[in-house]
Amino acid sequence: MKRKIPISMLLALVMLAAVAAFNVSYIIIWNTFNDRLTTLNAREAAFIKLSEIAAYVDEYYIREYDPESLLDGAAEGYIGALPDSSSYYVSAEEADIRDKAEENGFTGIGIVGCRNREYSGISVLDMYEGSTAAEFGVERFDVITAVDGKSVASIGYENAMERIRGEEGTSVKLTLYRERTGETLTLHVRRGAVISEHTLDHRILDGQIGYIAIDNFDAGTDTLFLAALSDLKNAGITSLILDVRMNPGGYMDVMTNMADPLMPEGVIYAQQHSSGEMTEVYSDEESLDLPIVVLIDEYTSGVGEYFAAALQISGSATLVGTTTAGFGYAQSRLDLSDGSVMVLSSLEYYTPEGVSLQEVGVSPDVKVSMNLDARYALLEEGKGEDLPLREAVAMLTE
Repeated sequence: MKRKIPISMLLALVMLAAVAAFNVSYIIIWNTFNDRLTTLNAREAAFIKLSEIAAYVDEYYIREYDPESLLDGAAEGYIGALPDSSSYYVSAEEADIRDKAEENGFTGIGIVGCRNREYSGISVLDMYEGSTAAEFGVERFDVITAVDGKSVASIGYENAMERIRGEEGTSVKLTLYRERTGETLTLHVRRGAVISEHTLDHRILDGQIGYIAIDNFDAGTDTLFLAALSDLKNAGITSLILDVRMNPGGYMDVMTNMADPLMPEGVIYAQQHSSGEMTEVYSDEESLDLPIVVLIDEYTSGVGEYFAAALQISGSATLVGTTTAGFGYAQSRLDLSDGSVMVLSSLEYYTPEGVSLQEVGVSPDVKVSMNLDARYALLEEGKGEDLPLREAVAMLTE
């Protein structure tokens, strides 16, 4: 027999529920208010500090100064203090110069650069045919440590690369460390005309092994890659070598289009937004049913690293070479109201296993390395043997 609950008890329960709901709502609202108050207090403290600095400078500083330059300096210092060398600030004047250079086509000194973590600079991986860099004395594997007197370590890799670009006919001052000889050089290099970028090369090795060298993952590389892959398949290859050594990266969507036909259905990579939202990018079930070897080295950077990782983790390829550079952030450009620009790291990429490659890189399955002198002799003088490529050919032949 069921017992009836007294009306007084029901009323008491309703009152308790109402009080509990009010308390929970109150706590949520109070915590939200406190968070906002803390943020407002922090912002107010920052404005007060800047106002105090400006007032003291105005009262005590002995020389004439440009207030706008001070504001640019404050903004540059604010972004520069972030724990990430890939974020930076560009003044309105400099942003205008860069935008005009962009409108007029790619002008620069004709180098392919990659981050060099050891020397906090830019490694010169290659120079395009007819580039002014070679004409004015830059050599492959030189490390650019400063651009127009500003160290790459302080302004960041992306900002330094942007500063190297500019109006055709103007010059840029580069401080270089030539690792092979231990020299430090200062060169004034004239910027050249529009440069056509070469992105990949393909051929057949030892009769049945397809080989594709991928210079970068810039726009259009995926179209060239798929055409090259089709050519090699039609030629009857039995295996494939993909060479992403000295590849400085590019666009993730381009890489996705290239990795998709090589691997089975699954995650190619994941990305985390500044909001904390995580999204995954998948390949379909169609895949290349051939043995694949991917060549990597310490200059394989960013997008190239995630390309290699996706193929390795999916079991589609064996990696040969040395551990990659270890960069996993992407940047967003934010235009400010006065024409100045902030470039902030706003995305972090992850492998299919949920691992960020930032400062970690991808490790090869088979380690094969070459010292700098051997690489220089092979690439610049055609002397010696490409040991990682030889190992890849031997693996696929066996």
